Amino acid sequence: MKTASQLNRIKACPASETLPHTDVSTVWAERSNAIHTYLQHLDELGQIGALEKIPQQYRDECRALDVDIPLGARTEVAYAYDLDTKEAWELEGCKDREYHKYVDAANPNIICGTLDLEHITEDRARVDDWKSGGKRYPKPHTQPAMMFYGMCVSKVRERGVVDLQYRQLDTGISPRSTVDTFDFVAFEGELLRIRKAVGVAKRTPAASQVYNQGEHCRYCPAQDSCPPRLRMMDRAHTGELEREVHLNWGAGAVRDPAHLQQMYAQYEAAKLMVSRMSDILHAIAKEEAFECKPGVMFGEVEKLGNEKLHGPIAHQVVEEIHGTDAADAACRRKCTKKDLERAIKAAVPRGQGKKAIDATLEAIRARGGSERKLTKKITKYPKQLKGDS
Repeated sequence: MKTASQLNRIKACPASETLPHTDVSTVWAERSNAIHTYLQHLDELGQIGALEKIPQQYRDECRALDVDIPLGARTEVAYAYDLDTKEAWELEGCKDREYHKYVDAANPNIICGTLDLEHITEDRARVDDWKSGGKRYPKPHTQPAMMFYGMCVSKVRERGVVDLQYRQLDTGISPRSTVDTFDFVAFEGELLRIRKAVGVAKRTPAASQVYNQGEHCRYCPAQDSCPPRLRMMDRAHTGELEREVHLNWGAGAVRDPAHLQQMYAQYEAAKLMVSRMSDILHAIAKEEAFECKPGVMFGEVEKLGNEKLHGPIAHQVVEEIHGTDAADAACRRKCTKKDLERAIKAAVPRGQGKKAIDATLEAIRARGGSERKLTKKITKYPKQLKGDS
């Protein structure tokens, strides 16, 4: 059984299906899961109830998301599709992507997927895929996963026209495409070609296998056994990559355009490799801290975050003590400690700034106008730190 989110990667590199797969939970995956959980419960439970369903560290980010759920729309709708019969159906009750509970996981012809939002109107349907993080996304009709969602909705809901949209919640940029039944017929043919390409890859000897590298490698479950990636690690370990960089830099360097393109491709691959190493190390450290070098640990450290001042309260306090001009300069729409310190230093005699700032901050805190949340971060710290605290 395959999932819709894997289609982009399988289409780009069918050979990745011939390698062993491993799953590493990353901080980015955890963040994405938290956002999807929040959105899944938002319409039913409201913002407060939905926020209670996710870890504390993601609540501020989710609270700030610009979410528009049309009246009558549904979120987190799961579908399945059979490549042989070309039949699609809804997996009713499947909310946690546990597809194996609803279909035969051993059947390679079944594809499952969960769309973020589905809105059915009289003559058409709309499918949204919610995104965050600032990345720019292409037109949805060019992406197999989005076409899969649209095709399933078209078949099950019997709508000939479907609007596909990447809804970028933090930037407001939302690429969209309108597709119809003819587009979905063509896409079904593409799915069969993807299946055929995987079959060819599985029959190809390892020595002749072609592995295509690109952006799809970032979330590939075969990274730990990918031959090009393993070769890249060997070249980095031996210093060969570094020597190539020096050959193309400095006085007298011969910068062949074709060679530079090849080196840039290696640079992109190396970034992905380092990103994967970081994901693995952070996943291990989240479970249990380890000594990354003598006397230095790598693990989760809890500390107080930056202090946030409540604008109206801070403005009231500063106005009472230092006047309206200082309060307006310190707070505006929000109050930061830097703005407050700058305004108070300008309002009091020279040499009295620190004392005045401390007194003002204490007054703001006494009125509940400040908060400072505990944060957790995977980082290096002295080996004795946790034992001493």
